Amino acid sequence: MMEVRNLRQPFRFSFASAFWGILLGTAAIFFAFPLERLDPQPVALVLLIQEQGRALLALLWPLASAAVLGAGVGVTELASYKDLWREAIIARWGMYLILLNTAVAALAYVAVRAYMPDTDPFLLAISVGVGFPALIRTKFTLVKQFGGEGGSDIALNLGWLYDQFQNFCRQEIDKEIFTFRQVVANRLIEQYPTIQELYQLALYTLKTRTNLAAEAEEARLKDLQELIDPQVPPEVARINLGLFVLELGGVGYVDLIARAKARKETSTTVSAAAPIPSAASADSPTETAVKKLVELPLAELEKLALDLLKSPDDQGWVQQAAEPAPGISEVRQKAPIAYYVVSRAGVEAALQALKNRD
Repeated sequence: MMEVRNLRQPFRFSFASAFWGILLGTAAIFFAFPLERLDPQPVALVLLIQEQGRALLALLWPLASAAVLGAGVGVTELASYKDLWREAIIARWGMYLILLNTAVAALAYVAVRAYMPDTDPFLLAISVGVGFPALIRTKFTLVKQFGGEGGSDIALNLGWLYDQFQNFCRQEIDKEIFTFRQVVANRLIEQYPTIQELYQLALYTLKTRTNLAAEAEEARLKDLQELIDPQVPPEVARINLGLFVLELGGVGYVDLIARAKARKETSTTVSAAAPIPSAASADSPTETAVKKLVELPLAELEKLALDLLKSPDDQGWVQQAAEPAPGISEVRQKAPIAYYVVSRAGVEAALQALKNRD
């Protein structure tokens, strides 16, 4: 079975990284310290090494600057993933994309430096490091009018190769992020195994998003109602609800609430090896109550909900959800109300109200 990388793995101390960091820091101090001013002076070999090292650094620093700027351009391109930019950067092919931009920027600097040796290295490094994507897409003509007058030119189109590899990297990044998101959603579903729990969590997440406009919140609420359509198989509804919460809250939020739920279950002496209840079970009291409520006509379901829920906010929500909506079937309208009643009043109260009605 293929191992899925954790794209949200916390930072861990690495002895190898610490070693190389100390080594680079020591080298920087060695080349920066004016050994030639010491009295008595060090061995001539040490001074020679320092002098040659400084000359090499003076030669390479513009190249390194262009490469670092190229890496920054690669990171900026991955920012197009918006809320998933962190996962895109940590993804294996995200790193390959950054390395590609780093290498291409360095090669572009070498090529431009060869054609423009008198240009200031600092300005050239900045120009190439930032503008290499446009430069690399320029066709380089190798032979003019191949085959005689009127013939076509032979040109090298490096930009096409660059774009093809970039597109391939993006496709692989999408696959890796999708796999990781599915694993995170499954972790959430394991901790919230019933449709009722997932629906409550999704509704809570939607209501607590402060940066959503009223129109966007209303559209999301309609999407949520479609996810709990009774005609949708329970297992599919659970997966869709998990992905809905993940899309609204992000990976960090889902990981936080899943860990909190796991700690809560552990603190209440629930065995870690206990089997997770099946949300698709038809014998679940919650699902039984919801199915019976959905069988009622919409008007009767609204009346029953208003009798059970005395809070003005709850009654307002029920009345709004029961209003006729174009393009939405009555069955699809009843499902959210049924889940809302069960979540607010409880399974026993809902079943008792149904029994009293009969």
